[in-house]
Amino acid sequence: LYCKINDFIKGEEYLLRAISICDEIGSIYESLIWQNQLAEILSKDKQYDKAFEIVKKSVSVLQNVGLKEYELSARSQLCKILSKSDYHGYSPTEAETILLQIIQEALELDLKVQAMAAIENLMSLYEFQEKWKEAYEQRKQYDDLKEVIFKKETENKILHFTNKSELENQELENEDLLVSLKAKEKLLLDLLPKHIAERKIAGEDIIAESIEDISILFCDIVGFTELSSRISPEEVTKMLNEIYTSFDKLAEKYGIEKIKTIGDCYMAACGINSINEHHKEQILQFAFDLINMSSTQLFNNQSISLRIGIHNGQVIAGIIGQKKFTYDIWGDSVNTASRMEHYGEKDKIHISEVFANNLSPLKFILEKRKPLEIKGKGRMQTYFVYKK
Repeated sequence: LYCKINDFIKGEEYLLRAISICDEIGSIYESLIWQNQLAEILSKDKQYDKAFEIVKKSVSVLQNVGLKEYELSARSQLCKILSKSDYHGYSPTEAETILLQIIQEALELDLKVQAMAAIENLMSLYEFQEKWKEAYEQRKQYDDLKEVIFKKETENKILHFTNKSELENQELENEDLLVSLKAKEKLLLDLLPKHIAERKIAGEDIIAESIEDISILFCDIVGFTELSSRISPEEVTKMLNEIYTSFDKLAEKYGIEKIKTIGDCYMAACGINSINEHHKEQILQFAFDLINMSSTQLFNNQSISLRIGIHNGQVIAGIIGQKKFTYDIWGDSVNTASRMEHYGEKDKIHISEVFANNLSPLKFILEKRKPLEIKGKGRMQTYFVYKK
């Protein structure tokens, strides 16, 4: 409780008491669990040296008692500390080496959960270093492992509810069921974010969640209404398909979640699937590539220009409807992002002051605009952002 409200002093006090009790009664396993939680709290409080020593000691104990899966998890936790850029022992190269070893060992021992945790840490490390290709490769491996686990769980559920004789008699039916499940799974994964699709497959009807902080992007094709009036409906459809297919490929590259398209407007977000402290930089890289693509490529032999707006903040996300359902996000943050696009300019990325906060001056250049009267928002300070 104290840790959840960021009272780290009280949290540390009670965790130390729990560890002391476990040590007194000789409960090594429970003591290690509390020690790892203590290390997490100390890391959040930037007491990295103390956290590192606790986890290092846990690794040594786990190696001695032969609890391999927990040892791998503890080593992965060590790498999270080594990956902290404000830690004096910051060593991304060492963290990368250890994480690659953990992934290899975990896969050899068929410890998929531990492998996924290490892959997720390695993916975050690559994203922080802007090694987008390596991060994308790790994301693919992570998704592949998650798919294997999901399929295994599906098969286990079938086996749980069907005895051996029924399986023999209904082998063909079960095969058809698996094919049907896979087809439904693929369709849902194409339509919804992965974690939402999994909840839908599990049978949840009402799916809604509050997400504390994500980046939201709106991208509009400048002058599209006038352009579409000059070409046939078939050409309009073909052009939009080419444009949005290219956008989708870039979105996948940067871990961006496409929300929806509304005519010639493309809406996307970053930070939906998991906690991601780099979502601002990722969505900016995506936006820069969109601008670059629009200025260098032709779509159905037509050139285009884009107007992009970005904001970040809290949203509500969920599935709407039972038939032809859609995944969407709502809230003031979404409205603000839309306004940033509306009040932006051709071939520029327009961002709110909230989004501009904490952007690295080593990576980005901000052009301060005169305060704007934004419909529904009042007077706002906004910026254009450029890659340095």
